[in-house]
Amino acid sequence: MLGIIGTLAGAGLNLLADVIREKGKDFVEKKFNVKIPNNPEELQNPEILARLKEIELTHEEELQRILLERYKAGLEYRKTIDRETTKRWISDNKAGLITKLVRPLTLIYLLVVFSLMAFTDNNLLHINPMYAQSFSEFLKMAILAYFGLRTFEKVKGAAQ
Repeated sequence: MLGIIGTLAGAGLNLLADVIREKGKDFVEKKFNVKIPNNPEELQNPEILARLKEIELTHEEELQRILLERYKAGLEYRKTIDRETTKRWISDNKAGLITKLVRPLTLIYLLVVFSLMAFTDNNLLHINPMYAQSFSEFLKMAILAYFGLRTFEKVKGAAQ
C-alpha cells in the first residue's frame, strides 16, 4: 500500500494518494469507479497515470472534502482529549493533598533522576543510552504538562 501511495505522490497525484492513505484503496476504487493496480510498477504506465490524473482533476472538490472531514474529526478528537484532561486535572486538584502533589512530585523525581544520570554518566556508572533517552522524553513531557497546562488552567480560571 505504501508503494502505491508513494508512486502516486511521486507522479503528482498527491490528493488521490492522501485519500487512499486515509480511507483505503478499496474506498477510492468503489467511490470513483476506478481500478488502481496493486503493483506500484504498473502505476508507471502513462495510460493508467493519465486516467488517475483525470479522476483527481474531475473529483478534486470531493477528494478535498474527504480529507477535510478527516482533519475536522482529528481536531474534534484533540479538543475532546484536551477538555477531558483539564477536567481530570481540575478534579485531581480538588480531591486532596496526595492528588495535588502527584504532578509536582513526578516532575521532581524525573528532574532528580535525570540530573543523577547526567552527573554519573561514564564517571561512576555506565548508563544505557536507551534509558537516558527515555528519561529525557519523560522529562520533556512532564515539564510541558506541568508548566504548560498549569499555566493554561490558571489563565482559563482567571478568565472565568
